[in-house]
Amino acid sequence: MSGTNMKFGTTDKVLQVNSPIFVGNGPNTRSLESCMEAIDAGAGAVEVSGPRGIGSNENFVRLDQFQLLPSKQDAFKNRYFGFATTGARKKWHNSEFFIEKKLEKISKLKKYAAGKCLIVVSVGSVDYRGTGKKGQELSWAEMVSVSQEAGADAITLHLNTGQQLAGKMWTDNPDILIDIIKEAKKASKVPIIAKLPIEGCDPLDLAEIALKAGADAIAPTARYIGLHIDIHQETVPEWGGFHGYGGPWSLPITSAWTALLTKWDRNCCIIPGGGVMSWQDVVRLILVGAKMVQVCTWPILKGYGEIKNAIGCIESWMKERHYKSLDSFRAKSIDNLIEQEVVWGRSYDKGPYEGVVVDKDACIGCSACVHVCYFGALSLDTSNSAEIDKTKCVGCGCCYHTCPVDAIRPPDKLTEPKATYTFNNRILE
Repeated sequence: MSGTNMKFGTTDKVLQVNSPIFVGNGPNTRSLESCMEAIDAGAGAVEVSGPRGIGSNENFVRLDQFQLLPSKQDAFKNRYFGFATTGARKKWHNSEFFIEKKLEKISKLKKYAAGKCLIVVSVGSVDYRGTGKKGQELSWAEMVSVSQEAGADAITLHLNTGQQLAGKMWTDNPDILIDIIKEAKKASKVPIIAKLPIEGCDPLDLAEIALKAGADAIAPTARYIGLHIDIHQETVPEWGGFHGYGGPWSLPITSAWTALLTKWDRNCCIIPGGGVMSWQDVVRLILVGAKMVQVCTWPILKGYGEIKNAIGCIESWMKERHYKSLDSFRAKSIDNLIEQEVVWGRSYDKGPYEGVVVDKDACIGCSACVHVCYFGALSLDTSNSAEIDKTKCVGCGCCYHTCPVDAIRPPDKLTEPKATYTFNNRILE
């Protein structure tokens, strides 16, 4: 794959990225071996956990467990997932021994990557006000310093969490966010990535604050605070209360905020994550402006072979469309976005799917399209194939999206007029 030069904000350093896939920190990057597997699969960046400033004298080791909720079968059916954090408390979480183990892992990965993949180190603290003066806690500057000395190509400030509504916290306390980023930036010789929430806030406001404070890239991600009740146990069996949820259903939300951030600042380096489960999803986020795309649940569920396959599929997709680089199609889909008020206020004679046709050879006569059409435009003919009454069709597209075998084909090109887009009184060109 033809790579891209990653220009991180105001830094002078331009990093070469060989693929758009950014493997996010999680259970899938806990071991050295799994990180090496991600590098071998062709990931452009692998993010690993660095030293942490917990904000408590009784620091503890966390064991991040990936869980399918509320059961394997139901989770796959509904496509939502969650992380649970468990583990006995230990006092050696940020001991010299534990830090050295993490730094040793970073150094080994840096050597193993040999320029093929960026090694990104994630640092963070439960106590965002941490100054490094309590017990064994590390300050943000100390976490950044030791991580880059170990070989980090970039540092992620983990400013989002599934345990609390971080978006509201930063909205209410922007001064703390600014202080953290400035402290990290001052201590760093490598790019600083601000991993920010998109729930409970206006992500554009937080991005503006982070960039002005010195962040070189924005990584909008979220596990949405939620509850899923098991109706047999009448409770939340996994962790008993509110926690962070995610899954493929969240991809349109991730895409929307990526597009808005790109429209707000075309030069902003955006590395979004949330809901990505296929190579098509990676392409979708690049089309709305992503520089790289974070993945975590996807390789957990399907293995790193998916990453290698995805890169091949993206290369084939680019070749078919004569794209020579990722930059050739980055942000291409956002130029024709329609003002939301215009979308809601327009009167339609026909919808964008006017002119759909039925592939008689592909149709299996299941009647799915007939049942979903509330305008009576579809029926089965004498050969048990769907047929469309064009005088009744309103072009809503429900039949197209419902057909299980893609026997209903859309018009050759769905187009909308270009318009200036505004969001919360911001003009987004």
